[in-house]
Amino acid sequence: MIKIDFCIKLTLIYALRCRYGKYKKSRFIITSRPFGYKTNPLKYVDTLLEVKPFNIEQIKCFVSNWYIYKKKKEISPQKLDKGYKTTANIQSDEFFEKISINNALNNMITNPLLLTMITFLHYYKGIFPKNLFELYEDICKLLLGRRQEAKEVKILLDMERNFIILRDFALNLTIKNQKVFDFNYFNEIINKNLKNLVGDKINTKQLLDYYINDCGIIVEKEYNEFEFAHLSFQ
Repeated sequence: MIKIDFCIKLTLIYALRCRYGKYKKSRFIITSRPFGYKTNPLKYVDTLLEVKPFNIEQIKCFVSNWYIYKKKKEISPQKLDKGYKTTANIQSDEFFEKISINNALNNMITNPLLLTMITFLHYYKGIFPKNLFELYEDICKLLLGRRQEAKEVKILLDMERNFIILRDFALNLTIKNQKVFDFNYFNEIINKNLKNLVGDKINTKQLLDYYINDCGIIVEKEYNEFEFAHLSFQ
């Protein structure tokens, strides 16, 4: 996880106060982790909101709707009938039946991001992780190969080599306290490793496109500005 230097935080707070003073009629929406805000609160904040954990009804609603959406998406419009909802409901019921006896997961599913990951894993693999470490490991494996296998999409690189490439790249970003990168940086760090693993069969542009479009583990936030889909993967 990238930590922002205290001096940078103070600079950011000062800049926000200046903007607020200059554009008083504008609305500013600022997000922060709770601890970060409590240690450096902003003046002139009219409304302070905190994202709360999901309650049981919200969890059930999310999982049920997620399964219905995925099942509907898998069926062509010509073959669509009400049967997909029945199948989706059976799977979501199984989800809650299994998760109700797992105390570790019960604590995790109140977090919207972790709930999405766990639901994702259950849908594609039919299993649940035992702990947080296993959750991140399994979701990475799923994104880097197993989802493509399930969808019968061509896999550009096997999972083991994907792990080697992304592990070293993520470590490089973390050491440099960096989150966002451009293609030139990706190419510079990845190219040698990639050639050692596959020779000239795949270039870095193809690999980056694969990670974005097929795996979803990297996202393009702006033109030529990339980052991991979530800092947990870095």
